[in-house]
Amino acid sequence: MTLNSKTQYLIDRATGLLSTKTQLNSFWQNIAYNFYPQRAFFTRTNPIPYGTDFAANLTTSFPLLVRRDLASAISSYLRPSGQQWFTVGIANKKKDENLSNESRKYLEWVTEQQTNFINDRDSGFKKAVDQGDSDFATFGQCVISIEVDWNNRNLLHRCWNMRDVAWSEGVNGVINYVCREWNTTIREANKIFSDKLSAKTQERLLKEGDSKIRIYHMVMETEEYYTSYSSSKDSKDKIELPFTSIFVEAEEGHEIEVVGSPTMIYCIPRWETVSGSQYAYSPAVISALPDARLLQSITLSLLEAGEKAVNPPVVAKEQAVRSDIALMPNSISWLAKDYDGPIDNAIKVMNLDRSGLQYGLTMQAETREMLKEAFYLNKLQLPQFDGNMTATEVRQRIQEWIRSASPLFGSMETEYNQQMVQMQFDTLSHVGAFGGPEVIPEELRGEEIEFSFTNPLAEARGSEKGQKLLEMQGLIAQAINLDPSIANIPDATIALRDALEGIGIPAKWLKDEDVVAEINEAQAQAQQTQQYIETLNAGGQAAEQVGKGAEAIQQAGLI
Repeated sequence: MTLNSKTQYLIDRATGLLSTKTQLNSFWQNIAYNFYPQRAFFTRTNPIPYGTDFAANLTTSFPLLVRRDLASAISSYLRPSGQQWFTVGIANKKKDENLSNESRKYLEWVTEQQTNFINDRDSGFKKAVDQGDSDFATFGQCVISIEVDWNNRNLLHRCWNMRDVAWSEGVNGVINYVCREWNTTIREANKIFSDKLSAKTQERLLKEGDSKIRIYHMVMETEEYYTSYSSSKDSKDKIELPFTSIFVEAEEGHEIEVVGSPTMIYCIPRWETVSGSQYAYSPAVISALPDARLLQSITLSLLEAGEKAVNPPVVAKEQAVRSDIALMPNSISWLAKDYDGPIDNAIKVMNLDRSGLQYGLTMQAETREMLKEAFYLNKLQLPQFDGNMTATEVRQRIQEWIRSASPLFGSMETEYNQQMVQMQFDTLSHVGAFGGPEVIPEELRGEEIEFSFTNPLAEARGSEKGQKLLEMQGLIAQAINLDPSIANIPDATIALRDALEGIGIPAKWLKDEDVVAEINEAQAQAQQTQQYIETLNAGGQAAEQVGKGAEAIQQAGLI
């Protein structure tokens, strides 16, 4: 396969996959009109359509507000501000429970390093995830790229318009190919690729630097790239990384760059999918769309009814009024000169039936409640605890809230947070951000990394360990009266460590197990020594008494 034919095949695949999204883009445009008007440019080439007709189809902002509240909840629940919202661990749960404190401290250091990289202002993380959360809540998915910005020696996060991105998935349901259409200026493309651009494009740089060119960015599994697109001459510089990133000039058919990548680059969390489609949807919006349209109609009817109530229609007597009826303040309506009846009879207010106005207000309130329920806003409130509740009652409330919120945030945590932080970790590991293998504790080498998350749902789960410890203590206190040996059943050290870990106590706050063992041993030896000394002292006093008794017996002549 020649270079030109390979490039053409790549362009054809990207063009074909993007063209199949035409109807989907129209659907997203319709959703955006109702819930996210500032994102409503899926079927238009202009940027955000600000203008005289912006959001002109809306009569109430309530659907926009519930969408905004859900997007804000995604951020506050999955990535709480001011908290360490993720922790690096290992996938081997059994081994993870028995890790030494040294290993736990190393994992905490890795967590802090990754957090510092993503929280750096130059990384663009906050901006990208805020935009991504809104897309995720509205359209059920978002596209965030995670790359290394070599200019700032940091990660770079960017959220892309889904209109310009298409993807496919493998038989395992995992996305294995992503293409993005990038319409940019020659000047901007030159800043990134410089002399890698085609000769014709470089010639246009000085005179037509602000002209647009279309570039395709494609990312696929390296195995697929060499199986489907690579020629024999490419094998001498074979890519060893799991993914391959390709930039191509569409009009010129020019391959700009082909490099390896440790990740798929594009993080595409998907909320809910249906079989046969690689694109997801927002269950909140799908449920709310009919009610959002209904609410707009109800609000429009109420506005019209309110206007009629304040400014009711009038009836003019035939041939009595000789001008337009002026209803504005300080206005004049002219009557016919030969009209000889009472002026009040010339123009009369039409009597209207306003009994349906209250019914309309009731329908509006009920529809708003349905929209809140569709966007899960009624499931976001944490349970309230009474100070008089027992530990069992508190745990039951927590479990009830977990069961209610898990379907919502459980999938988001796996699809969104897990995928994103894993890509960040893999990207940083590839560039040596966590040091070489020699700094990794021996028991962690070769272990698969897994992430746990700190959020209200995870905290509720973690607090259950503390509640169970209190419940165990209460049960033992009651049962110990029956059999004092029951006090020997629990392992208080393990139970307390689990409870402290469950409520998020950092490992560096706790002494290592071997340090605690040494302290316990030293205390036991000190106690044993003290008992020995006390025994010797008691023995010495007894010997002294025995000596005095023997002396008294001798003096009495008894022996």
